[in-house]
Amino acid sequence: MRSERRAVLSAEIFSIYHWSRGRYGSPRIVRELESKGIRASRPFVAKLMREGELRSIVKKKFKKTTNWLRRTTSLGFISSPCC
Repeated sequence: MRSERRAVLSAEIFSIYHWSRGRYGSPRIVRELESKGIRASRPFVAKLMREGELRSIVKKKFKKTTNWLRRTTSLGFISSPCC
């Protein structure tokens, strides 16, 4: 009985994961399962995802690479004090 539920749940997780193009992690997959009427805990879904080698795509945070003040002074927007 447990192995049947586990197999059905794994198949459902696999379909949701690929439907989201690999963007959904375990919390969002759990919400999708709940909307379909399937109850499963987030840690259990994460475990099944690890077993199936499914990893969500993590969006990198914005990294500021230039200094605005340095850019404007090199372009001549900010005039330096003159004698």
